[in-house]
Amino acid sequence: MALDIDTTTKTTTYEDLPRAELAELAVLRGEGRFASNGAIVVNTGTRTGRSPMDRFIVDEPSTSDAIDWGEKALKTAQQMGDMEMVAHALNTVGSARMFCGDRDGEALLRNSLEISLEHGFHEQAARVYTNLSECLVEARDLAAAEDLLEEG
Repeated sequence: MALDIDTTTKTTTYEDLPRAELAELAVLRGEGRFASNGAIVVNTGTRTGRSPMDRFIVDEPSTSDAIDWGEKALKTAQQMGDMEMVAHALNTVGSARMFCGDRDGEALLRNSLEISLEHGFHEQAARVYTNLSECLVEARDLAAAEDLLEEG
């Protein structure tokens, strides 16, 4: 790709650039450099670290829907005695709650994991390990995430 540095300014706005073009622009504009392996390297300064408390929680319709439908599915599954569906619904609701910043979702995920392991629902257990570890990383609880990954 051949970008013209003379027509590329820091005030130019770009949208949805391919990764290669974005990296080349960063280098051309003096905002980064290429490492020996081709990765882009940037110096973001001294005050760019994120605090665990520096998070915005968004009440997004798809998350609210996942919680609402998951709770309905959980109730139905419990009434039917379908333990695999119970595990699945607990996973869905727990994950959605944790992604919204509600740490109470962790108990639902751990309950789903317990049911999945007890009944040999390997696919459900794998989903819980994946979802819960990601939620714990997002919550910056890295020690708990690492313990869970070691376990699963």
